Amino acid sequence: RPGAPAPSLVQLSGGQAFRGKQTPKQLLRSVYRGYWRSSFGRYDKVLVKDPTAVLMADWIEHEYSAQIVSIIRHPCGFASSILPLGWDLSLKRFLRQKHLVQDYFKEYENLLVRVSKVSDPWVKAGALWSVINTVVLQRHKSNGRIICKYEDLCENPLSAMKELTQMLKLESDISKISDSREGVTSSTANDAGSTARDSQQMASIWMSRMTDQQINTVMGVVSEFGLARYYPE
Repeated sequence: RPGAPAPSLVQLSGGQAFRGKQTPKQLLRSVYRGYWRSSFGRYDKVLVKDPTAVLMADWIEHEYSAQIVSIIRHPCGFASSILPLGWDLSLKRFLRQKHLVQDYFKEYENLLVRVSKVSDPWVKAGALWSVINTVVLQRHKSNGRIICKYEDLCENPLSAMKELTQMLKLESDISKISDSREGVTSSTANDAGSTARDSQQMASIWMSRMTDQQINTVMGVVSEFGLARYYPE
């Protein structure tokens, strides 16, 4: 919650991130992903992308006066993306956070308990998407934060970025952003660490990765959380 004390490691990491300081690992990643020149510049504002910190958005906004932009993705796109990465899909960590349950999941607590005991990774991925986006969507409604759909960004990234920079009141020369697909190969397109992607394919790539049963499993869980209306089939 905003104003609550955070572990010292979180404060240290957050402070470094919002001052634009990067760890050696992050600098090496910038070389691999092709944006290393930007990593050594000095800027008035920094962009911090951290999908694992989404439930800390209120605290981050309060602590660093950050502008929060939330990006939501189709549940199946999310599931097919994170499962190969070996993410921890345990839901018990959320159930242990009493304030989180009290604020957002009182009516779904029994559902969370039930799916936390299921071993099917597709069930867990659907539940994780639902937990994250229940918070994102409720906070969006209550404080008017900017929220974007991943699919819209993929469909027309240049116009979407132009609109986003205008909403954030940032100066940006969109003409410098390349719309070229040069360098995109079958290997880079499937490399989780590569930025050489065909964005228009990324929005629906999950359709070729998942079976009908897996799709139905994910969407079934999302429906139980009352969120299927955001991505009707």
